[in-house]
Amino acid sequence: MIDMDKIIEIIRTEADEEYKDAEINADTDLQEDLDFNSLNMLVVVNEIEEEYSITIEIDDLKSIRTIGDIEKLVLNFSPEK
Repeated sequence: MIDMDKIIEIIRTEADEEYKDAEINADTDLQEDLDFNSLNMLVVVNEIEEEYSITIEIDDLKSIRTIGDIEKLVLNFSPEK
């Protein structure tokens, strides 16, 4: 089962201090709204992979802009589909 709150918690952990209290939802743009860079994204994806026991392909990282995009990837790679 995909838990959006857990995904948001992982995102908050990696966000810079100035964004810790920002409103974060499925439409939050990681680069524009939270100033994420490629290193932030790799850390988040690693945490997501560990949390959901999945492997996200490098090519799929390019499709991630929002938290909703992460949720879709988790659903696509999850054995619990």
